[in-house]
Amino acid sequence: ELIANVGNFVNRALSFTQKTYAGRVPAPGEFDGDDDAAKAAIEETVREAGRLLSANGTDRALKKIMACSNHFNQYFQKKKPWSDGRAAATTLYVAVNATRSLAIMLAPFIPFSCEKMWRQLNLEGSVHEQSWQSALEFLVSPDHALGRVEPIFRKIEAKEIEEQKAKLGVMK
Repeated sequence: ELIANVGNFVNRALSFTQKTYAGRVPAPGEFDGDDDAAKAAIEETVREAGRLLSANGTDRALKKIMACSNHFNQYFQKKKPWSDGRAAATTLYVAVNATRSLAIMLAPFIPFSCEKMWRQLNLEGSVHEQSWQSALEFLVSPDHALGRVEPIFRKIEAKEIEEQKAKLGVMK
């Protein structure tokens, strides 16, 4: 679920920005209700997941973050930046910044994948140097150049799993 949910959203958002805006974050227009709701979803998730992590509720925090990622998959699908040129710039600006926020929130769970997201966003430093609260802010500016975009996760085929099991001496 994690791979499909996060990987799909991040790849769609960054690849579409790369293709449509030559890899540069577009300047947003005026936010509509969906854009405001997307920003609010990030804010609520940062606060609630942070509270849960502080209370050692890691499973519930991850579920909350995954729900936020799912929200952004639905947001992207609803906004259809591929068919609505007027809304595309704002949608992609929000989506790229949501990717940054998700990278920060998911870093405790999938640190290497989040570092890969950070490099694809072409942001300075490491995702692990960011404060949790900075995930609240849209800090990827218009005209920022993205890095090389590629899938964050790769699908592992059943054959590969069986080969690794055989190497480890795991019985079927």
